[in-house]
Amino acid sequence: MAVTLKEIARQAGVSPSTASHAIRGIHPGKRALSPKTIQTVREIAEKLGYRPNLLAAGLASNKTFTIGVLVATLRGNFYERILEGITEVMHPSFTPLLAVHNYKSDRERKEIEVFIGKHVDGIIAAYSGDSENLDIYRELRDVHKMPLVLVDRGIENFNAPVVRNDHYLSTYLAIRELAKLGHKNIIFAGRVENFELPI
Repeated sequence: MAVTLKEIARQAGVSPSTASHAIRGIHPGKRALSPKTIQTVREIAEKLGYRPNLLAAGLASNKTFTIGVLVATLRGNFYERILEGITEVMHPSFTPLLAVHNYKSDRERKEIEVFIGKHVDGIIAAYSGDSENLDIYRELRDVHKMPLVLVDRGIENFNAPVVRNDHYLSTYLAIRELAKLGHKNIIFAGRVENFELPI
């Protein structure tokens, strides 16, 4: 059975609200808790293996401490690096809730609807490019006022931050390495406008 604040407060000889404030480091009103009280409460909490109830904390603050992360696929270095970066930055404040749409527009919509239903605190999404799903992204922004960051591609005429792979830099680095190895006849196949490689 989970250790409660009431049990910690009972053993420390303080009220549950004092125990809560001591553990969280919050000093209610003008009355500051003594260092001895804080130390006593925290030692008892540690001894009993107390873990705060994040669900209860979320209800009090209207947060879930989760971020919906919707990627197109789990294959490929790009999404692996995106997921590594997301988990590194989020930890320990937020937990990523991962979903994959595999470029299926109905799946993309359903996963976003799940995120909305779970009241995530924000969404990081790889937009599939399917115009049928523009309305769900507009709903996120306009109705739910949910923070949204797009990865891999943006949405035309849609104001949201976008994280993209730097194709220009990666192409430059690849060609530079080939040139270092002595290769002279290097072919680049792709659609590039007004771009020069500074080798």
